[in-house]
Amino acid sequence: MRIPAPLTFAAAALGALALAGPAVAASTTVTVDNKKFMPADISVQSGDTVTWNFAEGGHNAVSYEGPESFSSSNGTNPSGSSWSKTFTKTGVYKYVCTEHGSMDGTVTVTAPPSNGGGGGGGGGGNPSPSPSPSPSPSPAPSETSPSQTSASPAASSADAAAPSLKRLSFRANTLRLSLSEASRLEFRFVRVGAQGHKVVKRTVNAKQGNVSLRVRRWMRAGRYRVSVIAFDAAGNASRPLRMRLTLSR
Repeated sequence: MRIPAPLTFAAAALGALALAGPAVAASTTVTVDNKKFMPADISVQSGDTVTWNFAEGGHNAVSYEGPESFSSSNGTNPSGSSWSKTFTKTGVYKYVCTEHGSMDGTVTVTAPPSNGGGGGGGGGGNPSPSPSPSPSPSPAPSETSPSQTSASPAASSADAAAPSLKRLSFRANTLRLSLSEASRLEFRFVRVGAQGHKVVKRTVNAKQGNVSLRVRRWMRAGRYRVSVIAFDAAGNASRPLRMRLTLSR
């Protein structure tokens, strides 16, 4: 049976519209359970959303390297909760659970593929040849071309590298560490043996170099698990340092 020409044209037009439609943002899920991010390493496209489902409580997802920073919680995310982030900047994001150093993961964000639909097809005729570009006239020998001195852009004043923490120690009820640049330090600590799992957070501003902090104003005598993470002015987060300590009376 012969299909009328108008119907054939309409079907072709609908097919072209379907192929040219915009890409739909996708969603990827990371399950947090058994002290693991599953999967730990994922790849998404710019505009996609990643959701962390916390099947096990007492964890979080905090970036320490990448085009921008993120944190799922100021403390920890409870069991049964979820947290999502839509990634709009391409690059590799590295993140950890600040409560458990063995828990880390990466999110690789790539640009979506461009629609490679060539120039519109106008009918089945032979395409008209493209005109050849006219050759640029060469300058006369007596002429001197002006020197093109393109000024290299100045380096951005914003520091893209995350700060680093080193040599965390505890002695005489004082925490000591070395800081690579002036940063905001976040201390999170949990008292060992206390009922529940209450995470306490304290924040201080610290200068570059060696830092000493007396913690008796924050803690009572006892044993604690402590983590420290640094955030610079651009919001980049360091890899956290952790230790156990005993605070004397």
